[in-house]
Amino acid sequence: MRLDKYLSKALDLSRNEVRSLITDGLIKVNNQIIRKKDFYINEEADNVIYNDKVLEYREFVYYMLNKPAGYISANKDKEHKTVIDLLDIKKEVFVVGRLDIDTEGLILLTNNGEFAHNLTSPKHKVVKKYYVKSELNITQKMIDMFESGLEIVDGSNNKYITQAAKLEVIDEKQCYVYISEGKFHQIKRMFEAIGNQVVYLKRISIGSLVLDESLKLGEYRMLTDEEVMKLKKWGIYELSTYAYWNTGVW
Repeated sequence: MRLDKYLSKALDLSRNEVRSLITDGLIKVNNQIIRKKDFYINEEADNVIYNDKVLEYREFVYYMLNKPAGYISANKDKEHKTVIDLLDIKKEVFVVGRLDIDTEGLILLTNNGEFAHNLTSPKHKVVKKYYVKSELNITQKMIDMFESGLEIVDGSNNKYITQAAKLEVIDEKQCYVYISEGKFHQIKRMFEAIGNQVVYLKRISIGSLVLDESLKLGEYRMLTDEEVMKLKKWGIYELSTYAYWNTGVW
């Protein structure tokens, strides 16, 4: 981003006011005085200093939210509360990867459209991990059926064969499910397809991002720079779900 544009947003000043600060030598980037208004900075990595203070403005923001049941994954809705209602932030953000109204767990929110597209694009096969409580005992046959693919109905009521998914048993009625898709009610419909029912569902992770266990239901926090960079790698490289399941390496 151009330095003058960054300063205008960070200091809430006009472009002319900002350019005066620059030409007067009052702005530093990484401790060096910059006098060129068209100087380009990396707003996520460079330190821009004014009055001996590092400016905190960022064009793109990233948050994780521990979604409670009863909220829908949308910005606005006439009938239900949305996850946006839980936030107290200035920037307008949107949801990356939706959860059903009765499902809890990890929601990712950002204003970076390209970042969101890369994470949700089917070709990148980003693995999502869910914790599931089921109505009936989980059998080896059910595990095998998940790995073979299941016929379900998608959001348009069309028949759909799911990609291979992993069902990792915790005990008789509890498990983790790993999928690299995001069809409407997919996990619930997959359990219905094997003759079982989901009693409780919670998303644990999206790609490399794991839900912060310190966040109570309805709480949220900004992602760290390291968390953002790891997530961005999912948008650059196609990592197979098989490799993840067998190595555990992101």
